[in-house]
Amino acid sequence: MTLQRTVQIIGLTLFLGLLVNAALGFDGWLPHDLFLRLDPAAALVTGVSARFWQGAFVAALAVLALTLILGRFFCGYLCPLGTTIDGCRKNASNAASASGERKLPGRGPPYRAGSKDPPHASPSGGLRFAHV
Repeated sequence: MTLQRTVQIIGLTLFLGLLVNAALGFDGWLPHDLFLRLDPAAALVTGVSARFWQGAFVAALAVLALTLILGRFFCGYLCPLGTTIDGCRKNASNAASASGERKLPGRGPPYRAGSKDPPHASPSGGLRFAHV
């Protein structure tokens, strides 16, 4: 098991524990919004919108420092959503290869550059991408 997978499992377990504690109203030794405090994007948006730096986001600076060393550290190591997506993709790919089906496509844009079906506006006002 790689370092990234180990950190992802620990992070997801910690996130689920904090979620259960928050839902049940328990106060633990960790703040319920720990993952929000670790998110550099949340720190930036909060600082800009509030027009002052909040001390709760000091941990986001450590995540930014680790990003310089390890790449997309929050997204690749700590983010619970990224961990869930990686786990589901791995399980779906294993199930497809075990049954002899073709493997699921990897990460990438939902459309091909130069495709005859470029992104176009949907009735709801957002962009809708044509899958190839």
